[in-house]
Amino acid sequence: MRAILENRLATSDLLISVNTAILAIHWQNDIVLPSGAFGSIFADSIARTGALRHAATAVAESRRRGALVVHVLAAYDSNYRGHVVNNALFRTVEQRHAFIRRTSGAAICSELQPEDVDLIAEHRRISAFHGTDLSAQLRAAGILNLAITGVATNVAVDHTTRDAVQEGFNTYLLEDCCCSSNSTFHDAAMLTLNALSTHVLHHGRFLELLK
Repeated sequence: MRAILENRLATSDLLISVNTAILAIHWQNDIVLPSGAFGSIFADSIARTGALRHAATAVAESRRRGALVVHVLAAYDSNYRGHVVNNALFRTVEQRHAFIRRTSGAAICSELQPEDVDLIAEHRRISAFHGTDLSAQLRAAGILNLAITGVATNVAVDHTTRDAVQEGFNTYLLEDCCCSSNSTFHDAAMLTLNALSTHVLHHGRFLELLK
């Protein structure tokens, strides 16, 4: 792994805001709030790490500078039509009645309320790109660079980052704007994502580069 990390790209190049988007993955009440369907799993970690607070700052400032904000939401019909239950995560989503469209649990949390200029992207698998037109929408908007925030680092953030790289986008994984249910999962995911993503950095450094 060290030999690969030695080939990491420098992060000194400035980013043009009109070519840049920031993904806000799964900042939804069912995850963020202690009372949410997944709140008992993630809420404490979100509060402890400050990931949501950092993500809210990164999103608001990116929008102010003209970057595209994309809210990535897990979203299902009330009867979970088309939902597969071939693993523990997907089974838990259905058992906890999570992320049902037009419910308060599936809604974006108050800290990251969308604005009219933002894009909303729904998905039903692990990666935000799987089975969606997200890549096409980003390309249509002229996006070359993706900053990624969200929950969980080792699940949706991990898979979305990998797919973004494979789609050819320059990925800026904002480490302090992501979290998992505990630090062990987060740190393990970051070990790999440090090699696979284009850049891993804190949101402050990303904003320094975004002009």
